[in-house]
Amino acid sequence: MELSLATQNFDQSRSENLPILLTKLPAMQELRRQRRRYIVTASLFLLIFNLAQPVLSVSTRWLDGVAFGNLTWGWIYAFAQFPVPLAVLHLYLRKAREYEKAAQAIREINNG
Repeated sequence: MELSLATQNFDQSRSENLPILLTKLPAMQELRRQRRRYIVTASLFLLIFNLAQPVLSVSTRWLDGVAFGNLTWGWIYAFAQFPVPLAVLHLYLRKAREYEKAAQAIREINNG
C-alpha cells in the first residue's frame, strides 16, 4: 500500500502533536511503566535462567543428581531451556495484546 493511500483521510492539523500529547497522559505513562516493568522482569528471568545452568554445572553438584533412569537434572534443565523462553514469549504476546487494547482505549478517549 502506498503511503499516500494510507494517509488519505488523516487530518494533519489536529493530529500533528497527538503522539506527543498522548505520551504525556498519566494513563499512557502508567501503561508504558507496566510494559517496561514486564519486559525488564521477563528479560532478567530469561538471562538468569539461561546463565544459571553453566554456572551450576561448573560450581556445584546439584545438576549431577539422577532425576530418573539415566537422566540427570542437568539434562532436564538443558531441555527446559527450549520451552521456557517460548512460554515467556507466549506470555509477552498475551500481555502485548492487553497493552495494545489499553493504549487504543486511551487514544479513543482522547480523540473523541
